[in-house]
Amino acid sequence: MAKLFHMIVLFMAAMSSIVKPYDVLLHAYHGLAGNNLQEPWQVVQLCLKYNIRRVRLYEPNLDVIEAFRGMGIDLPFSEPNSLITNMAPNDSAMGERFNIYIDPFIGDFIINYIIVGDEAIPGLDNDILPVMKS
Repeated sequence: MAKLFHMIVLFMAAMSSIVKPYDVLLHAYHGLAGNNLQEPWQVVQLCLKYNIRRVRLYEPNLDVIEAFRGMGIDLPFSEPNSLITNMAPNDSAMGERFNIYIDPFIGDFIINYIIVGDEAIPGLDNDILPVMKS
């Protein structure tokens, strides 16, 4: 998994040299599933090295968020599909997650958007809107 992430970063860096005159903002996706993942600080160093300024996390992780604190890299907040069904009927669930994963870091990086669901899966359509509203 770490090799794949590194290859993606290298590809994106190569692309940035091609399209540099157009000021393209590079993004990366940082998944946390795997058994040979790089440490969060190493991922941050790769992002800084290749001028990646926005990283999407599969789901919030305090160790990863802390590593990105104050580094000038935007982190969109994301809620995976596995939590949507449990959060939909519970209005306070999203507020609790906001208090844990967003509020302590306000001002340390930019949260451009909040993502509800990591994939489009039929059957979750009745749950997504309530989670988005909360």
